[in-house]
Amino acid sequence: MGTDSYKIALYSGSDSGDSVPLLSSEGYLQSNGTPISITEPSPCTYDYDRDGIDDLLVGSGGGKIYVFINTGTQGNYSYDNGYFPLENENGVVDLGFDAVPQAVDLNGDMQEDLVVGYFISEEGHTAFLEGNQAGGMFNFAPPVDLCSYWGDSTITFGSTMYPFAGDINSDGSVDLVSGEYFGEMFLFMGEPGTGTCADSSLPVQKPVFTVLSNPVTQNTLHIQVDATGSSYLALFDCSGRKISENPVDNGFVTVDMQDLPFGIYTVLLTSSRGVSSQRVTLLE
Repeated sequence: MGTDSYKIALYSGSDSGDSVPLLSSEGYLQSNGTPISITEPSPCTYDYDRDGIDDLLVGSGGGKIYVFINTGTQGNYSYDNGYFPLENENGVVDLGFDAVPQAVDLNGDMQEDLVVGYFISEEGHTAFLEGNQAGGMFNFAPPVDLCSYWGDSTITFGSTMYPFAGDINSDGSVDLVSGEYFGEMFLFMGEPGTGTCADSSLPVQKPVFTVLSNPVTQNTLHIQVDATGSSYLALFDCSGRKISENPVDNGFVTVDMQDLPFGIYTVLLTSSRGVSSQRVTLLE
């Protein structure tokens, strides 16, 4: 795990079969006898050089992702060759601030992709870096924001995002759980036919909701909701503070913003289709 001291702490798990696993501290990960030091490190494992041994990817507070090649074995790691920044055909991957990567086959093509939380322009985003086939010059395609890749409005929040991808409901598709700096967690359910158990292409969905008045100029926000069942619409200010949350129906919805200060807000809809958000600007 990453620490505030810029180091990466290692804990080894117990295999004794205890109901509560025990973890023992192994100190800090090192390179050439010195603890690895990365600003606000967020580590994950990924076989970067395709040799069957997991390497180390470390997201940083500066928005870049660094690669540490494991020159040891799967059970006896060594990162003594230093590190280099992750690149694609557009150059070094730089997401702004607070890059938090996780390796997972998100689109079901049998190649591990990267899902990366990051923070830029006072918003938290989640990027998708599609894994390329082995033998290519670059391991990943350039980043695109979720959910624009899925055909939905982009997932944005008012703070750094901390994503975890996995099959939460055991339906064979990859789901996404994302925490954010202020303590909330959001769940995005994967569509059937996507993820590690599928070989089909990603589906294109209709947006869960569409903002019809952005920027807002008459103190009233107009939204078209396309989700069946119970839905809740929440409004957050630019600091991530929840202003309001109310149930809404499918169809045309209005939100009164008359008593709110001018600025940037995030609209978040929780429905049977998951959670989706979009930024809006309230003008004077």
